[in-house]
Amino acid sequence: MGIFSAFSKLKSGLAKTRDSIVSKVQRLAATKSTIDDELLGQLEDILIAGDVGVQTTNVILSHLKSRVKEDKYESTSQLISLLKEEIETILHVDDGKESSLKILPASAKPFVVMVVGVNGAGKTTLLETTIKALGSDVKLGVIEGDIMGTDDAERIDRLGVPVVQINTGGACHLDAGMISDVLGELPLDTTRLLFIENVGNLVCPAEFKLGEDVKVAILSLTEGHDKPLKYPIIFQESKALLISKIDLKPFLDVDVEKIKRDARSLNHSIDIFEISSKTGEGIGQWVQWIKTLIS
Repeated sequence: MGIFSAFSKLKSGLAKTRDSIVSKVQRLAATKSTIDDELLGQLEDILIAGDVGVQTTNVILSHLKSRVKEDKYESTSQLISLLKEEIETILHVDDGKESSLKILPASAKPFVVMVVGVNGAGKTTLLETTIKALGSDVKLGVIEGDIMGTDDAERIDRLGVPVVQINTGGACHLDAGMISDVLGELPLDTTRLLFIENVGNLVCPAEFKLGEDVKVAILSLTEGHDKPLKYPIIFQESKALLISKIDLKPFLDVDVEKIKRDARSLNHSIDIFEISSKTGEGIGQWVQWIKTLIS
């Protein structure tokens, strides 16, 4: 499976962006009668301002220009239907149906794992431990998402793994446009496994697909045993749940079995690993699970 072969459920956020864009393009089209370079330049500004992402905007405009040239489209009255078709083709946003962002060449197809968890759950530490365990057997890449700062990316960089830092500037999750804009900074043609560490929380990232093949939730023991039922979507969407900091179990009044029961009540097929990056407990099973996915 390719990096963006399985986009699904960008749902309301991206659907609203699409509707806002179309509305603005309708107003633009009303001011001009023909499709020309000036109009396409204004269209580019609308798409970028709509958080579609620079690379995705370039793809959409390239397709539009080709269709205008090849099919002899000239009237702005045709622009709206053309743009709608291109957005649906590129983003396939259809309120919950499968969606995809076809922006990568066929040769660049790493397996993508998105890691989601709150601040302090151990996401970056997990990636460090996983990278060391995989060694040189697997060519890796990492995208780090944070509101501000580069600490996590610097930690990954020290391990010699290609990494890109995305700072959202306040947004509580990464989105497809942010990801598409940094893909060119990674050696995707030689990358077999790409980790995306989302901004730290269990809520916002749950419904926004970034092109991952699987989503993995990490829940530290210190967060308590009530989180699966409080924040169900992330557990429903994830292929695996990592219960981290399991070495603290003797010191905490946390019911690990309840965490497992509740997670499986939401997602019968979820794989669950009890892990400790400090002691190494469960890391072997987790790494083997990853190797099985990419084999």
